[in-house]
Amino acid sequence: MPVDASVALRGGTQFKLLSLDTNYFDRKQRPSVFHNFNVLGATSVSPTDQAKLVDALIASVLENDGATGACFNPRHGIRTKDRAGKKCTMGIRARREHLGKKCPSYGNYFPLDPKCNDKRFDFVICFECLQIYWYVDDEKNPMILTSGSPLDLFNDVLTAASIPIADPA
Repeated sequence: MPVDASVALRGGTQFKLLSLDTNYFDRKQRPSVFHNFNVLGATSVSPTDQAKLVDALIASVLENDGATGACFNPRHGIRTKDRAGKKCTMGIRARREHLGKKCPSYGNYFPLDPKCNDKRFDFVICFECLQIYWYVDDEKNPMILTSGSPLDLFNDVLTAASIPIADPA
């Protein structure tokens, strides 16, 4: 698993687990989607559950031997925010002096951009075809291969929160 992804998963704030519909929707068809997949429900998870989910997901990446499916029918998603171990290096005064310039840490424009440090990390997960598509602020990154081992844990957390789960394949 890429370092930025694992750091965001482990230390991210506002961690949410999502249940996704496997049908792909155009943004015009469904305005409230998660990377073009309809969200059946979402739940914030406790730090304990977050650690369990992340440990299981990272372990599943190590379990994959290169196998993948030809489909992409994701039923799970994760959204979290993280600073990726970086802090904005410019103070308030420097930000005012550099109006219109980019943050040297993240490239966001000043002044006082509240997102200067925070990046949104989204993970669209298909345990059926063993693939994870992940995004940083909607910018797609190289696919990650996984195994199906975390499926029951992910479903248990969603079920405990009374979130509906898409029908299995």
